[in-house]
Amino acid sequence: MTNEEYILDWYKNHIWTRPAPSKVCDGVGMFAIRDIPKGTSIFDLAEKSVWGWIPWEQAKTIPRGLMEWCLVSQPQVADLVMDEKKLYDDFFNGKYESIWAYTNQGMNWQTNWFFVNHSYEPNVDTISMKHPRKMKYVSNRDIKIGEEILEDYNGFTETWKLDI
Repeated sequence: MTNEEYILDWYKNHIWTRPAPSKVCDGVGMFAIRDIPKGTSIFDLAEKSVWGWIPWEQAKTIPRGLMEWCLVSQPQVADLVMDEKKLYDDFFNGKYESIWAYTNQGMNWQTNWFFVNHSYEPNVDTISMKHPRKMKYVSNRDIKIGEEILEDYNGFTETWKLDI
């Protein structure tokens, strides 16, 4: 598998969320950028670090919400800072031939699980990975695009104490 194929596979099959202003608190939350099926591990970790320019013809097969997140969160045109809508329109109207994309071993490029907020009615379950603060987040129901990702903080703090 080439670096470009690995990146495309990673983006299409392992990135589900992005940070945005929370709807349940005054801070930041994580939101679904596409529909997430029940049983999905939301914050997987990349197995290797790769990077490269992905031709636009291939990149536009990435789910739309994810592509928008890529364009907003990663510099695409040298150090040019431009309006988000203009950048988005320029890419989706074929002004540029490729996008810069990457994975980072051991860290999903947008792994911000620490922005997941609390709810007594969570849409993800946390599973201990036998290390304090290493958790797997698995959707416990279908999550719709735009929904905030929520966990029950009360469930895993006792697990952390047991894992230490």
